[in-house]
Formats: sequence, structure tokens, C-alpha cells
Amino acid sequence: MAAVHIKKSLVNKIIDRVRPGNDGKIPVQTHDAAEFHKSYSSFFRKHCGMAWDELPTSDQPLKLSTFLQQKFSTDPQGKVMRPHYTKRRKTLSWTGFYILDSELPEIVERVMTAWNIHEHQTCLKT
Repeated sequence: MAAVHIKKSLVNKIIDRVRPGNDGKIPVQTHDAAEFHKSYSSFFRKHCGMAWDELPTSDQPLKLSTFLQQKFSTDPQGKVMRPHYTKRRKTLSWTGFYILDSELPEIVERVMTAWNIHEHQTCLKT
């Protein structure tokens, strides 16, 4: 999946939650789309089980949503994006980061819109 950009206000709202880690720095993947894709695209491809563009269009939003839930939920059980208690899943190391369950559908919708625009523009160039 190529790097796509979604509306900044939602992204900024989520990224603003991230706090510097032990090294005093905010992870570059949180504010650089290319670095984010470099870090997470292999996980995403494994999750999909096939090339993104080979997936039926109707299955893409669900695959993306499921991936985001599994990869970025702060819930140790992975049932919700952000549990009410404060114990975080150990594999998620971005201090202060979370996505609310109510934000996930909007993120998926915006990523899919950006992806479809990217694909349309790519098709026009060929």
C-alpha cells in the first residue's frame, strides 16, 4: 500500500497525544508518513495475506480496520482501542498514544478515500 495522506486535523489530534519516550524524542513514525509505512507495511502485508490491490475492494476497509485494531489497540486483550484502565499493552511503545474506538471508523474511511484517490491518479498516469 503506497503512502497516503489523510486530513491533518484528525491525525494531529491523535499525534498530539504522543509524548517523548525515554530518549526524549517523539517517534519519527508518528509524524512522517513515509517512515510510518516503512515501519508497518510488512506487518500490514502479512495481515492481509495477499497484495492489497488483489483484495476485493469491499474487503479492504475491514482488513484495514482489523489491522489497526490489532496493531494499535492499547488494550492488553485487544478488545477495544483504548480501555478505561491505564495498563497498556507492552508491545505498543509510543508514550501517550491511543486511538479511540470512535476515531477508528473515520481513520479507515479517510485512509480508504486517500488510497482510492491515489489509485485513480496512478491509473490516469499509465
